[in-house]
Amino acid sequence: MTPSTRGRRLWALVVAEVQAMRFRHTILALFAACLCAAPAGPASAEAHVAPPGDAATSAALSPSPAANPTLDVSLPFGQPKYYRLEFGAQGGYAFRSERPSARILLDLEGRVVAPQFGLLDIALEGTLLRTDRKSRGTFGASLKLPVVRGGVDFDTYDQKPYFKLTLEGAPRRGGFFARGDRLRIDYTPARRTLELGMKMPMPWSGYRETRPRNAFVAMRRGALPAPAPVRPSLVAADEIERIRHAMVWVDRLLTPNLTPRSPESRKGRRAFEREAVALNEHARLPGHSFASEDSAYHAALRAAFAVAAGRNEAAGEELAARARRTLLHDVIIPYNRLLGQMRNPGEITGLLADAHSRFRAGLETSDLGLGAAERQAALDVFRQVLHQLDDITRGSRKRWKTWRLVWIPLNFGLRPQEYDSQEEVNQVLGALAGHPFSPANSIRYCLNDEFYRELLRSVHETRSYHVLWIHDYSGRNGTKGPDRASWTFAVNGYLDAFVSAIQEMDRGERRDLPQFFILLDEYYYRGNGSEPVMSFLEHLATADPPRLSDKALEASVRAGLKRLREAIAASTTMKRYGDRYVRRNVRVHVAITHPYDPTFIGDMLMRDHTKLAFRDVFEEDPGSGELLLTGLGVGEHYVGPTWEDRSLILRGTEAVRIKTAARELLVSQGVRPDEIPYFLRARAYPASFERTCDSLRSEGWTAHVLATTNGTGYRDKSASVLKAAIYNLMQRGSVLFAPDSLWTNEFWAAMFVSAALRGCHAFPVAPASDHAPSSALPTLGLMHRALWILFRSSEIMHESIAAAGGTLRVGIYTKEDDVQDVRALLERMLEKEWRGSPLRDWVQGHPEVITVLREEYERMRTEYPGPAHPMTIAVTHKPHLHLKAQFFASQAALAVLNRADWTGALRQYVRARWKGSILESGDGARLDAALIRDAVPEWPTVEASAGASDIASPSAGAPGAPLGPDWETVVVLSTLGSQNQDRRSMLLDGEILSATAGKDCLPAMIDFAFLVGAATWPEKLEELDGYFPKTSGFLRSVSRFLRDLI
Repeated sequence: MTPSTRGRRLWALVVAEVQAMRFRHTILALFAACLCAAPAGPASAEAHVAPPGDAATSAALSPSPAANPTLDVSLPFGQPKYYRLEFGAQGGYAFRSERPSARILLDLEGRVVAPQFGLLDIALEGTLLRTDRKSRGTFGASLKLPVVRGGVDFDTYDQKPYFKLTLEGAPRRGGFFARGDRLRIDYTPARRTLELGMKMPMPWSGYRETRPRNAFVAMRRGALPAPAPVRPSLVAADEIERIRHAMVWVDRLLTPNLTPRSPESRKGRRAFEREAVALNEHARLPGHSFASEDSAYHAALRAAFAVAAGRNEAAGEELAARARRTLLHDVIIPYNRLLGQMRNPGEITGLLADAHSRFRAGLETSDLGLGAAERQAALDVFRQVLHQLDDITRGSRKRWKTWRLVWIPLNFGLRPQEYDSQEEVNQVLGALAGHPFSPANSIRYCLNDEFYRELLRSVHETRSYHVLWIHDYSGRNGTKGPDRASWTFAVNGYLDAFVSAIQEMDRGERRDLPQFFILLDEYYYRGNGSEPVMSFLEHLATADPPRLSDKALEASVRAGLKRLREAIAASTTMKRYGDRYVRRNVRVHVAITHPYDPTFIGDMLMRDHTKLAFRDVFEEDPGSGELLLTGLGVGEHYVGPTWEDRSLILRGTEAVRIKTAARELLVSQGVRPDEIPYFLRARAYPASFERTCDSLRSEGWTAHVLATTNGTGYRDKSASVLKAAIYNLMQRGSVLFAPDSLWTNEFWAAMFVSAALRGCHAFPVAPASDHAPSSALPTLGLMHRALWILFRSSEIMHESIAAAGGTLRVGIYTKEDDVQDVRALLERMLEKEWRGSPLRDWVQGHPEVITVLREEYERMRTEYPGPAHPMTIAVTHKPHLHLKAQFFASQAALAVLNRADWTGALRQYVRARWKGSILESGDGARLDAALIRDAVPEWPTVEASAGASDIASPSAGAPGAPLGPDWETVVVLSTLGSQNQDRRSMLLDGEILSATAGKDCLPAMIDFAFLVGAATWPEKLEELDGYFPKTSGFLRSVSRFLRDLI
């Protein structure tokens, strides 16, 4: 008997046996129900609310319960369950009895260890089995790892237990049917039975797909046409060769991979030394620095097109400009927007083919007066440039060993004079981010644990809705007790806000209760023990007083609950709307995002690290709400004298974009558009929107802000794109100051080395091991290695960096004082007077600045009571640098510091920090951007950001504010958000990153100056090594292998 015949006979036996089974209809019915059921969960109980009429008033912003007393804006999902109920069916063959078998099963899985990873589950299972021509039932239990489970099945017919081994997994992301279905293979050794089948969640379980089905961005392949004959007199062979050479070195000098191997090993260090020396030797050659190669590329491009146009210089200039625009808009921007994402295929041939077609079409309709031969020659020049760009990207992929880190230099599409003003830089960044800077915003800065007070204030000032999209709302502190900050915030924030709102409704001051939402990633929800406090918030109206080990905290929570219950009982409005209204509205809507899904098992280590909050943001009135961007969470360790961090408080048009991002997060978690709470739904901008923005700008809301996000996992990475673009665009003489708690990313380190080689002053700052929030040895080892690369690069490339006029210095955060102690900050600054500061040769402060600092310090010595904090937290460690804010300024912008009128602004800055540090409230204690910008009245006003199509056009300047020669090249940017300088933040995690442009980010300039003084700047490599512990070679190898996950 042939194998094929034997297989057909076996299949016939299986089919006959299944057809004979008395429960075959059950199998078909169950699978039909599953496949036909809607993939989304039960419809939300949210009622449709009439849109508000005038969003500027609080009454209009709040739907009236009188019109709809059953109003509910609940999200269709909340906290994840600890169990999964699934069903399935299998068919197989019992080799001992030589009979086919079939079964249907009902499976209950309970999460036991690390539910966010599905590390260990207990499964209870019942099945209906047909084998040996008999129908029988089984029930059993098993222990389950992510893809393997082993356990015992008890056969009710044989009255015997049988050991069974199971493999489960989804061959395709999300399952074959996108319903969470998984392939299952069972083997029962005693019966020698092998069964294959499928299992999936129950149709009514509300399964939602929370990750993208495709891990890759689909890229189209293409091909450039074969070279066409070109008249010999129009061939620009020498010019093309110069273009190729320049493109190779511009790319290699912009993103050099200095560590293709681990630099801790001898081979790795030799490889590092070879690459660093090669870059240094090339840059030292006359005419081969980065600036020279960049200039040579553009000159050769013009010359090549001029030759192709019949030695016509004017035509060559115009053709080169068209070629750059085509490269920028059709290749560079679309491809660079995919930085950090997986691409399939990774090559750019499809984009190149489109660019070639566009350029050819432009030639055919151009008014340059070129003949057919000249047009063909020009097209051939562009074809060869495209071929070289293809080679460049392939070389970059080989250099970094992944397409995810391929970044095409913006220099290939832009000349230096096309991004040397604030407006031009803003336009380029906006084009790469996919939307321009919004020009009608008001911002102020918030330092350290002032965020806690500001978050409390924003909750109490909420009129309609408030969203806290956070990575950490801790349920327990470092000693495993209840987290005082989180529970206190629950009571003093949400609970008291409801008490006030109920009383306001009784007084007729508001029409409805505010709606509060918390979006929290499951990884942090589980790891930080957030479930008790989330459950408390989710059921405020009916919650029992929690039992906490901290009895004083428990008493405070009980007192808060008593206040709430008394307010509800005394409220005539609550009585009128009834208990159902109270239960549905006196609560915080908790949504735990990215829950563990075994059909997306490869995504379980990807987290949403976003940290922000916003309230009452509406498209009808961009001035109505408020946005808080931060690097902090809610928990004890963020409050107190040892947490160095920054936040940004924004009001204006950019807040609407964050509202859109929150809505997109909900959609990515399987929420249907009709299930999204009314407040967060997409709305059309009214016809009066531009007039409203003009009105806001006339009132001083002039901050230009661009907010970007990294999607969790395999989604868009706009924040990483923004950061790479800023690093790329900084020109000679600019300062890049980047303090970060996790300086571990070799790619960002490479771009800082490149900045120094271009003549920039690059200052990465990282915490010493005693000052690092994450003190795990693998993390410290990676950070030590990245800083070692930067430091050693500055030594090897010292001549090239110095010749370009640049600086590369590594700073170590070693602050010992209370992070809110303004007097200690001034004392350290005056003590050093910038001695040892890497900026002492580049930034010359006005003499009166030091005088003002001394006067304020002397006043503080007698009047300053010392810093205060929202609550007293016992700490046993030194101050931790958790900062994720960066500052960038052109050489012309740094010259602004040498002005006498800085003294008034500096005095106000110091006094605002003084008042803020002692918990004073009011405008005088706030670091409003207007505090500083008004000190430089002639600072140019940047126009409302133009579209991406205007990038290559020369800047026209601001209307009514002619720019003097000293101001034309003033560029200032500051960034702030949750994104660290590690690979995880760049490639895997959800993040938020905002960029502020122009004079409204000048408070960050003063803050940056103080942070420079708070850092230590090692002069020798041995000094740098002393700030970090020594690690074993094995640990270094493991940490390098896992660097994307650390």
